[in-house]
Amino acid sequence: MPIRSLSIFFVAKDLALQFLLMVKILINYVVSWKNGKEQIHDVTKDDIQAFLGKLAERGYTPKSLSRKLNSTRTFYRFLKVSEYVTDDPSLSCFTSAV
Repeated sequence: MPIRSLSIFFVAKDLALQFLLMVKILINYVVSWKNGKEQIHDVTKDDIQAFLGKLAERGYTPKSLSRKLNSTRTFYRFLKVSEYVTDDPSLSCFTSAV
C-alpha cells in the first residue's frame, strides 16, 4: 500500500484520535524523509529510529517517545494482520524509556 494512501485509509476508520495523530506524524515524517521509499513495507528500523530521534531533538520526553513507539508498533501490528506488510521494523526499535 502506498504510504500516502495510508493517511486517507486510517481517517476512514474509527480509531482513537491519539493513534491516528501518531500514525499521521509517522507517515508524514517517512514521506518527507523517505529516501526513495514509496511503499510502507520499505520503511526500516533505521527510519523509525531516526523518526524517534527527531522527536527527541524537538524535546519529547522519554515517556512520550515510548508512547510514540508503542503506537508505531500497534500500527505495524495492524498492517501485518491486514497483510499490508510481512515484517515489523518497529519490534527491533527502542527508546530510553523502554
